[in-house]
Amino acid sequence: MVRQILTKNFIKLKADWDKAALDTNFRDYIAQGYNEEGAFRRSGEDNTKGLRGFLKKFDVDWKDKRVVELGCGAGRMTEFIANDASHVQAVDISAEMLKQLHRRLGHKRNIETLCIIRDFSVISDLSTDIIISFLVFQHTPEDMVERLFQDGHRILKPGGYYLFQIPLAKQHKCVPVNDASALDMVYWTQEEVREMATKYRYEIISEPDEGSGVQIFLFRKGGYR
Repeated sequence: MVRQILTKNFIKLKADWDKAALDTNFRDYIAQGYNEEGAFRRSGEDNTKGLRGFLKKFDVDWKDKRVVELGCGAGRMTEFIANDASHVQAVDISAEMLKQLHRRLGHKRNIETLCIIRDFSVISDLSTDIIISFLVFQHTPEDMVERLFQDGHRILKPGGYYLFQIPLAKQHKCVPVNDASALDMVYWTQEEVREMATKYRYEIISEPDEGSGVQIFLFRKGGYR
């Protein structure tokens, strides 16, 4: 178990993101510098294209697949994942952020919003082809990250994929950003991420080279339940 150094608890984390969602500048909390709606959408489209291109290098795509987007926020990327996925379960700890998603994307019928607590307990076993998490784990308490990997294995179909971004450092650390602890940055070591893969029975399909600056991992669940 990774030593818990990020002291914010779940209730504080949720409260911070609910508060951010009610701010007129809610987009800026999600993607700093992109508070105007057009720029916000373009940033989401660009990031989605980047992740999709990464997956295609491994012959993986979410076209016609069931996707769980973890930490969807106001749907910055959800819109563009949903354009080709058969169904997107957009999950977040903030009910207020999910309301913003509905205001922005309520017309898209293949998006289902789910407010989670600390894991994927609201999602059925063996129901998901791909889990996507981008710019989420860096703001998440370590124990919750572990639970999301553990429970991710339950909801993935055999052979399903877990695509995620997580910031790396030589030592595990937390860097406070400001008084809103939702934005505190948590850095993991490469070895800690590998240990989670082993502990929760994932195959590592791709991991960044140490020191490369890339933060994207791709795990695969084996062909078993």
